Amino acid sequence: QWVYLHPNGLVVVGLQREHPAVGAIRAARGRGRVAPMVSGDVKGKRKRGAQGVQPGRELCRVEVGPARWPVFACVRGKVIEMNPRVVEDPGLLSEHCEGEGFVAVIGDVAPKELQSLRERTSLFPGDELWKVERAGADQAA
Repeated sequence: QWVYLHPNGLVVVGLQREHPAVGAIRAARGRGRVAPMVSGDVKGKRKRGAQGVQPGRELCRVEVGPARWPVFACVRGKVIEMNPRVVEDPGLLSEHCEGEGFVAVIGDVAPKELQSLRERTSLFPGDELWKVERAGADQAA
């Protein structure tokens, strides 16, 4: 997985090009399914209705044939948006996995959580894209 830490404190979660689900969707020519496990239906300036998540909580599941890959939250916060375009067109995960093909946006993340995420990840040179190894899985165990 990857995360983008925006300067305003939002965390964007997506899948890396090397993720097996991205390869499977590419091999299936965009056919697959992204099943959201949390609601991203929020309203208003204060993002009412945003669902809280903990590290290790499943945000969605990518399904290609019988194979399934979970995508986990890597920080404690509230799901501001589940990308509806990825749900409608799973091919975005393989075509634009590090941009339009993001999975979710998590907000209301405590500064300690952001610092913890920075410590558990490695920064790609020149940008704010962070690679998360087994995002949240270590804290879920």
